[in-house]
Amino acid sequence: MRSRPNPTYVYRSLALGCVLLAFGLRLWRLDTQSLWHDEGLSWWFARQSLRHMVQDVASTEHPPLYFVLVGLWMRLAGESPFALRWASVFPGVLTVAGLYALGARWRLRTAALLAALLLALHPMHIWYSQELRPYAWMAAWNVALTGWAWLWYTRGRWRDGLLYGLLAPGGLYMHVFLAFPLLVQAFVLFVPRWFQATTRRERWRLAAPYALVALLFLPWFLPLVDQLRTNRTYWYWGFLDVPVVLRQTALAFAFFGFPDNMPVSLWRQVAYVAWGLAGVGTLYLWSRPYGRLLAGSVWGVLGLTLTLAYLAPKYAPRYVLDVLPFWLLLVTAPLAAAGQALTARRREAVPLVLALGVLLVGAYGILAHRARLLTEQPPVARPNFRDPTTFVAKAAAAGDAVVLVGGHMEPVVRYYLRRPDVALYPMPRRLLVDLDRLLTWWDVAPQMERITRTHARVWLLRWQEDLADPQHLAASFLYLYTCPLPTPPLSADVRLNLFYVPAPIDLPAEPVPSRAVGIPFR
Repeated sequence: MRSRPNPTYVYRSLALGCVLLAFGLRLWRLDTQSLWHDEGLSWWFARQSLRHMVQDVASTEHPPLYFVLVGLWMRLAGESPFALRWASVFPGVLTVAGLYALGARWRLRTAALLAALLLALHPMHIWYSQELRPYAWMAAWNVALTGWAWLWYTRGRWRDGLLYGLLAPGGLYMHVFLAFPLLVQAFVLFVPRWFQATTRRERWRLAAPYALVALLFLPWFLPLVDQLRTNRTYWYWGFLDVPVVLRQTALAFAFFGFPDNMPVSLWRQVAYVAWGLAGVGTLYLWSRPYGRLLAGSVWGVLGLTLTLAYLAPKYAPRYVLDVLPFWLLLVTAPLAAAGQALTARRREAVPLVLALGVLLVGAYGILAHRARLLTEQPPVARPNFRDPTTFVAKAAAAGDAVVLVGGHMEPVVRYYLRRPDVALYPMPRRLLVDLDRLLTWWDVAPQMERITRTHARVWLLRWQEDLADPQHLAASFLYLYTCPLPTPPLSADVRLNLFYVPAPIDLPAEPVPSRAVGIPFR
């Protein structure tokens, strides 16, 4: 008589298959796209000494732990794009494994297996598992935090609380938005127990891990306050377009945050169905303690993040990537429950349920693959700094000048340029965009005079020029007073020009209007 396979062994084998699939998909075409501005910043910080790194990172919107990890990894694996992006492949794959393990602990093995498979195929998660930024780490850290919070809640051992108190500040040093899951975990799991506690000792055991979190994160509190006050890296011009943000987030959770002008109607329809399933999953699991934690980890974190974005307009769907694994679990929970209920009542329905499951996953896989191919199209792909900058690195003569408008692309240009005999002039010289300090005549004119006195040829690289130099002063001076030379179109985002300087530019100290304009203000 043939023995039936162990269900636990079957589930774990299938989960391992999901992990291996996730690993393969995150390695495929890992270095096809160019490093872009944000990834250049990561490389720029990671290559510095610890003291200088902390000083520079404090002037941006991120805490330092991710750059410390990338710096350690870079010194072991090298600085090629393939090697650098491995630092995000690891947490991306671990998130898939951790999602299944957490769902299995909550006795949602079928839903967790489906969610892990969908996460392995998910284009947005693959995208950020192939990008030199901390967002893949956010998702992995959030899964670990939630799992450890649940262990502490169910077992009640002080060691679990202590380890949670050590793991949580690590998440905050990875990305401060992980404070939102911490708040949800506190209010869903531990605040009710605080009020139910009958002794001071019991309340102290509940509060001690959070006191440890506050103590360990205290050194970064003042830099964080300064970042919140001065951070101006996005350009919503003082307001958040809420309908656009909601549409992009809805689409990103299902597939990817495509721009509104892309024809992705089919993806939008699937996204709305998936959000409906997430709502059904919330209602289905709400009566269970882990169900409330799961729902809070999705809806609570989304609400807190979007509220902050509305008050301080800065948002992108990647800021809530840590919510994605739990959202997928809410989506798959009602599907798994329906399949299990059908097969429990009628054994002949098992092949039908399996066929429908394969069809569902196959359809999503096809759509996800098509969506991923779209992410390599110019409207969606990362800005291509590699081709124009490597062209300059090969074609520039010793003593040439390279002018960067805007100057915040300096790190990624330096990554690809690697020419110490070529002078680099960022305009303005800042790592982040600041819309309060745009280039003016008095910034550009003296700089152009100095550059053209000492260099016979000037390369001009422009990216997000409207944000740094809205009057296009740098390009105008070079086109008016020097000789433009032909250059090939190498990037849809980064414009490259070359100019021969016959004589130094001589500009007046003040801009002189060339034509009088009379405007009747009635």
